[in-house]
Amino acid sequence: MLDREMNESGVRFAGYVYEKNANIVTDSAGFEGISRKIAEIQNRRIDRSAIDSEVKSKLKNYKGVAPGTSESFFSYDKGEPRKAFVFESSIDLMSFIALHPDVTDCKFAAMAGLKPNVVEKLLASGLDITLCVDNDQAGKNFCKQFSGRCKCFVECMMNNVKDFNELLVTKRTVPFAERVGAMKNWADKAIQRAAELQTTQLGFAR
Repeated sequence: MLDREMNESGVRFAGYVYEKNANIVTDSAGFEGISRKIAEIQNRRIDRSAIDSEVKSKLKNYKGVAPGTSESFFSYDKGEPRKAFVFESSIDLMSFIALHPDVTDCKFAAMAGLKPNVVEKLLASGLDITLCVDNDQAGKNFCKQFSGRCKCFVECMMNNVKDFNELLVTKRTVPFAERVGAMKNWADKAIQRAAELQTTQLGFAR
């Protein structure tokens, strides 16, 4: 309503709504005009259901790379980078670090989307690249695009989750006893494989 009624005012402003909280940003010249208009709108008898219906009809989820940002990305160096781990989002990057605190001597990069230009730039720098993109069709297609040139981290696929943030949440909500059981199961299998390998090697020696 604010946008519609101040469309001809020349005042520059932006707004966003998060759940039930509205936030308005404006330049100083338009502050008083917008404040008056907000007070005027708030004093009206407003058909909230009609407004909600109108807003929902116009809202669309956006997923993709915003125009003009194909070269931009966030990066963090840990140690002396010899390799790079590349993520779709910063939250996945941070989740990966929380899951794998021992990984070092690398560059962590968040593309804010799927940006081939970012990967090409990192490849040109001579780093060994591992793609840590989402476990969805778009992520799989992105990995295929760099098949033979980059590695692809499959931990999310192996755990049947969409991304590293979801993986972190899942792992932190698993009961401690269950985690201990999983580790014991893994250790038992590892010991069994080692014993089988040793037996095979002894057979060859004989």
